[in-house]
Amino acid sequence: WPDSRETWDFVLSLSRDISDEYWKRKYAFRPSSKEDFLFAFDKYCQVGRFSAILDMITYDESVVTASQCMQVLRGLIGEINEDPRKLQHVQYGVVHMIQALQQREDIEVAELAAIEYQYLPLLEFQAEPLSLNRLLGTSPQLFVGVICDAFSPASGEKGEITEERRSRARLAYQVLRSIKTVPGFSTGTEDAAHLRNWISEVRALAKEADRAVIADQQIGQILA
Repeated sequence: WPDSRETWDFVLSLSRDISDEYWKRKYAFRPSSKEDFLFAFDKYCQVGRFSAILDMITYDESVVTASQCMQVLRGLIGEINEDPRKLQHVQYGVVHMIQALQQREDIEVAELAAIEYQYLPLLEFQAEPLSLNRLLGTSPQLFVGVICDAFSPASGEKGEITEERRSRARLAYQVLRSIKTVPGFSTGTEDAAHLRNWISEVRALAKEADRAVIADQQIGQILA
């Protein structure tokens, strides 16, 4: 059966169940026309097979919009949770797509930062979560929030240590380790005033949260 619109229409004419099963199982080739590509994109989304869209794109994210890339990355999280074995197959495609999105201007920094946070274990050794780091470098509140997730207060009640809290702490610690850019000093930018203000606000918020010492240590790590 050729991978063509004629086959797709025939399969759909049999029944919706057969059509869904077909799109869950078929090999993911890139269609020759833009119209067929978008048709296949929608079909894979309908059956929750976002990993197949990565195969169809084959490291060329220019064929889809930024919002479609985000749709794929969000959907893929659920697909991986259902079948963790797929992670090994898609990890390089995911990293490549995130790096491509980091170069695009038609996407909100906060949206991409949220995706980078979800895929941080993949990015840790292969790429830098640029949007997440940029957001941390502009929001002292977010930075101190991550510190609070990663580290217990210096004194007082630490609360119950649940598995969810442990997972959040591990991820927050990875976020802090991933920072490779000094706030105010990205490529082509040297804003010492921003850095001073950011440090002052972080230290004030950290003191209120009883994390003053660990916050100073994390600031020192970033400056180092």
